[in-house]
Amino acid sequence: MQGWLAAAEGDVAQALAVLGPLLYTARDGRNWWPWWPGWMPVFARMALAGGDARFAEEVAAIAGEGAARNPGVTTFEGLALHTRGLVHRDRQLLQKAADVLEAVPRPTARAAVADDLGRALLAEGHREEGIAHLDRAWQLYHDIGIRTSMLSVQEVLRGAGVRRVQWATGAARPAAGWQALTRAELAVTRLIGSGPTNRAVADDLGLSPNTIGTHVRSIFAKLGIHSRVQLANALHRHDAELSGQSPRDPRAEPTALGSDGAFAEFVDVGGASTSGRIQGRKTNR
Repeated sequence: MQGWLAAAEGDVAQALAVLGPLLYTARDGRNWWPWWPGWMPVFARMALAGGDARFAEEVAAIAGEGAARNPGVTTFEGLALHTRGLVHRDRQLLQKAADVLEAVPRPTARAAVADDLGRALLAEGHREEGIAHLDRAWQLYHDIGIRTSMLSVQEVLRGAGVRRVQWATGAARPAAGWQALTRAELAVTRLIGSGPTNRAVADDLGLSPNTIGTHVRSIFAKLGIHSRVQLANALHRHDAELSGQSPRDPRAEPTALGSDGAFAEFVDVGGASTSGRIQGRKTNR
């Protein structure tokens, strides 16, 4: 507790001094806490902030051993990848961690890896992808009430020229349904609904296939669907409802997207003053 409080107050050196002896004897001791996987990414961030390479490597090793002791447990696997990705500053490992943790019922773990991955992407110049992951992290932090992490993400996004209305209002999207989709997810929905592969959509949006895959999984979860055919049908019904029309039988026209089969969506990818326009493909009937 002393180490945690010291870190929370910004005294990283004191935190590492308190936690170090406990961490280095964890393998021989019977105390359970070092093996709780949720601690490891937190400790990795402390080590990096304090410039303590030995502490960082021990954290990564313990996270890996925790996963090895619990084979087949997705949470341990994902958090071990997350920790290694932080310690070794490896964005590919962070992406793998995000993919693995997407399937676990631990919003704090999903939020933390989206946060770290978004920051890593921004640092490497992948602006749109970084913003998408940070927006997701903010939403998850909001849903579970971690305000300090929300504010930290907002600060990073502001530095990238991004502003969001919900920051001022404190309002967040619903957890499910069409209103739950972010602008980026809605753009992906409309492209995926017309039939292209993840890679083709990634090429259209200038994102990676991994990021598109993350979006697709989130879209499916929010809309309560399990396939692209269901997505196309749901999108058809949604567009018909928005236009005030009675939706036609989706089995007759499974790829119908609207009155003319085309769509256009504005997506905020350039911050407060810039919007990128994404034009979808027309669907042949």
